[in-house]
Parts: sequence; structure tokens; C-alpha cells
Amino acid sequence: MFDLETAIDQWRKDLQATSALSADATQELESHLRETMDQLRGTKITDQEAFTVAKMRLGQPDQLATEYEKVNARPIWRNRLACVVAGYLGGSAISGLIHGASSFSAAAVTIADLPAASSGVVAALVKMACWVGLFGYLIRRGHRWIEQPKPIALIWAVAVAWMLGLALNWGGTIFQTNFLPVARIGDSMFWQMIGGMVAQLCVFIACIILLLRYGRNYEARSV
Repeated sequence: MFDLETAIDQWRKDLQATSALSADATQELESHLRETMDQLRGTKITDQEAFTVAKMRLGQPDQLATEYEKVNARPIWRNRLACVVAGYLGGSAISGLIHGASSFSAAAVTIADLPAASSGVVAALVKMACWVGLFGYLIRRGHRWIEQPKPIALIWAVAVAWMLGLALNWGGTIFQTNFLPVARIGDSMFWQMIGGMVAQLCVFIACIILLLRYGRNYEARSV
């Protein structure tokens, strides 16, 4: 038996899977679909027939996305630019925070008079743990920031991450310069650099794997 809301929900999912429309754009197109169906109901046809005709009048999902971008070109590009800027600032702040956390941890290990190589191991482990935690959060909750963006909260989050990263970097540097001889500082920085490079390589490989898996899943949903 035909269920109208289930059909509309599937149409919405197909539209989101085959186009890059925002949640607001999808909702606006859904409103047009429902308005067209309401008009067609006056001709005494069934809900299934009204849905089929209204969907055909709106067009295919890829055509809808193209036409919507033509009509709303300026808002769409403004939103895309805002996303790029937010991604750059957020990524820089988070990267600085993670680097600060790894540097501070490595400095603490060096001050504790452990072998210099251990600072590199700690730096790598802290970086990878932070990135894994960040990826896990984005996979589970990241869609909320896209579907329901909160600019003020994002600005505060970026500012706090930037200040914490700066404080941790300065703190680690000040502790090392005050409590360690110059030669030991050089050894510690060398191993921290090695550990950081290993961590970045692991994160890079993980990103490539995630992108490849996401691409396959996206193609499977689009078929």
C-alpha cells in the first residue's frame, strides 16, 4: 500500500544523495513538491498519482540542483565561501591545539629525565589519540554542525582551541628552556619532530582510507 510520507522521505534522501544541496534548499524543494501535490488533489486523483506527477514536474534530482544553483547562485556561493573560511580557521585552530598538546606532553616527559627518544613516542601517541578522537566526534556528531550551523558557537570553539594551543606550545617551550640544558633540548626537539612526522603520516593514511570508503558508500547509495 502506498504511503505518502514514506515516498516523500525516500525522495528527499535520493535528492540529498545525488546533489550537494543544503538542508534548507532540500526543505524548500520539498515545500514546492507538497504545494504541487495539494493543487493536484483538487482534480480528485490519488496521493500516489499526485506524488508521481508532482515529482515529474519538479524534475530529476540532478536537474533540481542545477536549477536551484542558477536561481540562488549568490547565497550558495556565500555559504560555500563561509564553509571554506570556517574549515580553514577551524582546522588551523585544531591542528595548533593538537600540536600544542603533543609538544607539552613531550616536554613533560623530557623534564622527567626520561630518554630523549621517549619524547618522540609520546608526541606521536598524543597526536594520533587527539586525531582519532576528533575523527570519531566528526563521524558521529559532525552532521549537526552542517545541518544546523551555529556561527557564534563555532567562533568561540575556534578561539578557545587557538588560545589553548598557543598556551600549550608556549608552556612546553618555557619549561624546556628553564629546566633543561641546551643539548638535551636539541635531542628532545629532534625526537619530537620524528614522532610528529610519524603521527602525521598515520593520520594522512587514515584520511585516504576514510575518503575511499566514503566514496564507495556514496556510489553505492547513488546507484
